[in-house]
Amino acid sequence: MRMLSNSVLEKIVYISYNPATHASYIYLLNGDYAAGKVHPSDLFNQTQHVENVVLLKRKKVTLNKR
Repeated sequence: MRMLSNSVLEKIVYISYNPATHASYIYLLNGDYAAGKVHPSDLFNQTQHVENVVLLKRKKVTLNKR
């Protein structure tokens, strides 16, 4: 995740079938990215998992003026 927070990507589409790790990784990226729309989807209906798709957008950086 450190590699992603150092990147210059404006948007990331993050797909995961494990809600626990999905939430923890989004939390780790929260300093640099804001979670947008979250969409649960059943991409593989023959399994017990439901995939979550979330759009992460890079937060705007504001510089402190002195």
